[in-house]
Amino acid sequence: MVKIRSLSTKIVLAYLILTILLSLITTLSFYFIVRQVVLQEASGNLHRQGVIFSRWFENNQKNQNGGMARPIVQVADHLLDGDYIFVNAEGVIQFSSLPSRFPAGEQISKVLPMPRLTRGMVQERDFTWQNEEYLVVRMPVQAKAARGDTLYMLAQLQSLGEVRRGIFWLALRDSLLVLAGALALAWFFGQRVAMPLQELRQKAEQIAGRNFDVRVHFQTGDEVEELGRAVNSLASQLGAYDQGQRRFFQSISHELRTPLMSIRGYAEGLRDGVFAGAEADNGLNVIIKESERLQAIVDDILFLNRLQSPREVYQWGQVELLPLLQEVIATLGGLAENRGIAIRLEGDPVLVWGDREKLRRLWINILGNALRYACSQVTLSLSLLAQGQLEVRCHDNGPGFQEKDLQELFSEFYKGHGGQTGLGLAIAQEIVNGHRGEILARNHSDGGAEIIVCCLDQVINSSSSGSSPS
Repeated sequence: MVKIRSLSTKIVLAYLILTILLSLITTLSFYFIVRQVVLQEASGNLHRQGVIFSRWFENNQKNQNGGMARPIVQVADHLLDGDYIFVNAEGVIQFSSLPSRFPAGEQISKVLPMPRLTRGMVQERDFTWQNEEYLVVRMPVQAKAARGDTLYMLAQLQSLGEVRRGIFWLALRDSLLVLAGALALAWFFGQRVAMPLQELRQKAEQIAGRNFDVRVHFQTGDEVEELGRAVNSLASQLGAYDQGQRRFFQSISHELRTPLMSIRGYAEGLRDGVFAGAEADNGLNVIIKESERLQAIVDDILFLNRLQSPREVYQWGQVELLPLLQEVIATLGGLAENRGIAIRLEGDPVLVWGDREKLRRLWINILGNALRYACSQVTLSLSLLAQGQLEVRCHDNGPGFQEKDLQELFSEFYKGHGGQTGLGLAIAQEIVNGHRGEILARNHSDGGAEIIVCCLDQVINSSSSGSSPS
């Protein structure tokens, strides 16, 4: 089987098949309609001729065998010869325009098979007789002395067929002209559809070749233009992802190189006996510390990769946010005490819908980042906005963010002054996004840094409570 791969060819063929079917249906319907119209027109003309002949019979009853010419039937622009037969009440032919075929004295039923006439009615019928098609109009003679005599008016349908065939060929010619015009339009519209798609295919191949700068520009005002915008968006996102991957591998190689060099240096020194006694103990401590740092980096990378995967599953459930934050504060309480930093928690108990473990990780990362830069105090405050949205703020009284840090604060492996892995806030952003919320960072008007988390639709209910310092 031959496969048609060109879209424009498929459109042309589909349009051609549809046009042929419509033309065929239209032509056949037109033919049968014309046939009925021709028969009706011929029947009407035969009836009018019959009325004239009936009057003649009334005026010429003593001279029935002559004086009447064959009737002329007009159909459209054609003049057709007709015939007549006068039959008495007993069904015997009295005279006709074709005495050789319809001789006087013969029973009409023998030479012209027609159903019996209902008295006083006009009947018409087309039928085949002796391999010829006829249209017959049968009507009662209205003369007073006719006493049930009948007049038959006949016209051969073979002559009418010439009229029908002429009209049929005219309709067929017009159908072929319409078909030719339809093919031209189908080819035109097929090209209009196929050309943008061919360009899209070429651009997609370039994108597959990692050329993410290509763009398509369509102004068709339809789905093809929307598809072009989608391809442009895809190329832009793939380009950003590619740059992110490059930056990721550059950053991770830099982050892993330093602890690996420290571990290797101390391990080789211990192997070669360079370090002994207290120096050896210090070297082992450095190896353990750097190993823990490596493990923390790897764990963060794996966790961030899971969050960015569309297959990551969130364990949704009801979470009491205030006890969760108190648990986070208790976890980081030792770090805060060592640094001499007080943590204050303000707000009312709120029940939210979310993944408890991921929310716990979110606030460990945010609060841990604040403790790293705070001078003496960090404040966590919960509040419900007028729209029913939950907002949680983390404010420290440290030096605040530098302007250049605010632009890249949530980027992977971006570390400000005193930062660690550069993954904590990137993980926080992914968790907030997973909860259909929003996170932003800014410098507080009273000084220090502030990170705000706004949950759009996760609040279940809330109740009144006071503040609780920790």
